[in-house]
Amino acid sequence: MPTPTLNAPSPAARSEQTLSHNMKLLAHHELAGFGGLGEGMAMQQTADGRRILWLAHEAAPKNFSGLDVTDPKNPKLIVQTELPHAKVRSNSLDVVGNTMAVAYQTQTVGLKPAGVDLFDISTPEHPKLISHFDCSGPHSRGVHA
Repeated sequence: MPTPTLNAPSPAARSEQTLSHNMKLLAHHELAGFGGLGEGMAMQQTADGRRILWLAHEAAPKNFSGLDVTDPKNPKLIVQTELPHAKVRSNSLDVVGNTMAVAYQTQTVGLKPAGVDLFDISTPEHPKLISHFDCSGPHSRGVHA
């Protein structure tokens, strides 16, 4: 495996390079400097036809981000939420219609929040907490979906 160089071109500079067979990089977004994504990723199509890409962050301080990717060459960050403390992460999420489930895992047992939140994302710029299922306890770090 080749060693990366310090002068490697940015993703935007590589947009014309072949990075994978039959694929082309259309855009890149810096997420306001808060990358560090987990495996949680889901797409929502809103009532007004927009496409929102939801991304879970692997570590604090960010919980999840929403990007409007209706124009895939020009993604726009529309919302980014905060976690309650630095010892919790929202590594996984999923979307069904206008409802998003976010899984929370803590660094040590017994911490909160550890479990699953459900959000109403019918207005993606303003996710609203619907419910929390608490999985915390003396032997639990929460959920890793």
